[in-house]
Amino acid sequence: MRIFGNAYLLATLYFGVRISLSDVSERVVPNIDLIPILLLQTFHGVTSIGVLFLASIYAVGLFGFTLIGSGDVKLLGILSLGLSYAWQFDLLIFVALFVGLFWSIANLLNTYGSKRRALSVPFAPAIFIGYLAVWGV
Repeated sequence: MRIFGNAYLLATLYFGVRISLSDVSERVVPNIDLIPILLLQTFHGVTSIGVLFLASIYAVGLFGFTLIGSGDVKLLGILSLGLSYAWQFDLLIFVALFVGLFWSIANLLNTYGSKRRALSVPFAPAIFIGYLAVWGV
């Protein structure tokens, strides 16, 4: 089981880096990279609270907020499928922490940079770093 856990984390990390790089450069979370993560989560184990959390994230993300894109909502929902209730709360706390950190750095760079432009922060890297923090990596 430990070998599968390491392979699961490495595969998730691989697709996480691909998604994060795509989100940073193009502000797009490609569905073709979300599908393997969904399959990995399903094979790793899905909790009933994970399915409920996924549904609530979709409802809030698709109907409530306009700051976070639907790809980020899908990513957060898929990653939370296998987490227990306590870990899902920890995931949200870590994601919020890293989004705030990334936003602060981007705001400082935008304020003191030579060109001032509209501030846009990718969420996918913060979601993955928060997910890895929950796993204790």
